[in-house]
Parts: sequence; C-alpha cells; structure tokens
Amino acid sequence: VFVVSIKSFPTLITVALYLGVLVTLGRFYKDSEMTALRAGGVGYQRIARPLLLMAFVTAVFVGWLSFQVQPQAQQMQDNLRSEAAQYVDIAGISPGKFIQIPSTGSVVFAESIVDDALHDVYMFSETPEGIRVMAADYALQLSPDESLNILEMQSGAVFEMNAQRSNISLVEFAKQGLQLPSDQEINYRTRLSSMPSLELLGSDKLEERAEIQWRLAYPLSAFLLVVLALPLSYTTPRKGQFTKLALAIVIYIVYQNLLGIAQNWMVKSVTPVW
Repeated sequence: VFVVSIKSFPTLITVALYLGVLVTLGRFYKDSEMTALRAGGVGYQRIARPLLLMAFVTAVFVGWLSFQVQPQAQQMQDNLRSEAAQYVDIAGISPGKFIQIPSTGSVVFAESIVDDALHDVYMFSETPEGIRVMAADYALQLSPDESLNILEMQSGAVFEMNAQRSNISLVEFAKQGLQLPSDQEINYRTRLSSMPSLELLGSDKLEERAEIQWRLAYPLSAFLLVVLALPLSYTTPRKGQFTKLALAIVIYIVYQNLLGIAQNWMVKSVTPVW
C-alpha cells in the first residue's frame, strides 16, 4: 500500500493544488473579497504572484517525485510482485489477464497455469485479411536456444474470418507452434516505468523518450493547472464558489486523457518527437 501511495503522490498533489486554488479564489469572489482587494489597489498580478510561486515550488517537488521516487517505487513494487508470485509466468502471460504480446499485436488469454503449462488458452489477432482466433486446451513454452521463444499450443482449433465476413474457416490441430518475442522484449514495457530517468534521457528509443515525456508532464501540469485555475475561479456572489468546479474537473479529466494520447501517438510516430 505504501508503494502504491508513493506512485500516486504526483497526481494527488497536482489535483489538490489545482482544486485548492480554484475553491479558495472562488470563495474570494463569492464573499466580494476580490472586489475589496482590487478597490484597495491590489491587482490580479499581485494576487497571482504568490500562487504562481507556490505552483513553481510544488512543480519542482512533483518533478522530483516523478523522476526519482516513482521509478524506485515501481521497481520496489515489481520486486514485491515477483517474490509474492506463486507461479512463474509463461512467455509473459499471466493467468486470468488479457496480455498483448509486443511486436505481434496479438492478445492472449489463459485461464490458469498448472504444472508449468497454460490451460484453456485463447489468442486473438487482426490481419489485413480479417481476424484470427486460436483456442487450445493447453500450451507449453519451448526455448530451443536463448534467441528463440516458442509457445506450443496443443489440442486446439483456429477460427478465421475475412474482413467482409464472407469467408469463414475452422481448422483443428494437434500441435501449433508460435514464435514469441524474447523475455527481454516481453518485459520491456513493464520495465520502462521503473527505469532510472538518467538512463531514459540518454536514449534514442521512442518508447523511452515517451516515458520521459510522461514523467515531465507531472511537474508541468502542476504549474499549468494553477495558471488555468486563476481564470476558472472567477464567479459572482450570487453564483457561489463552486460554480466552476464541475467544469474544472471535466477539463482536468480531458487534459489527463490527452496526455496519455500524446504519449501513445509519440510511440507510434503519429506526432513528431518535439
């Protein structure tokens, strides 16, 4: 629980600062204190200055959490999960979970692992011709050498349907071998979140540069959301201090989703790195 809490700190601190500034300034407007301040010669710039200073200090702290503490917490969590596991994942596939296999685009599901074998295995993949679903009673991982990783599915069937749904085929098989990425490739996505920031900064890989962008987004959002809260907090005594709260929450949710979309677009080369 402590490790998970550490990982959530940047988000919680950013949201607390954002909503805190919004509600506080909204109270100023509701009680006409903002009007009194302006009548006394205190302008918006003077009011915003300490808030922006607080936002800058918070952004530095959140940046330290994002770049230093979070990767260490993620590494600690990975180690705890490995020690607590009562089974060994085969080919990176965990029972009861839908797993996307890197570099293939296929999605695999296995109901259980018994005696180092996957039981009730399903694999779904999309091709230019249509969709392909493979089901097998059980599967074994074979590694003839260090560079080869094969998942041998046994006692199963392959269902294929073209894009127009005009041609459907069903073929049963006794054994079917599938070449999978190496263990290093399978675990790469998981290791990204626990990699040291200095190691990511010196990388030319899109996935690792996107991870740096994601970590940088935490301190930047802490500052930008305070700047956004300044105009959003404007209200009148009749409307009340919580008038813009729902709008502010919607804006934050959209903003967070756009950050995730931007990261995916960067990895897939949809947008330039800059």
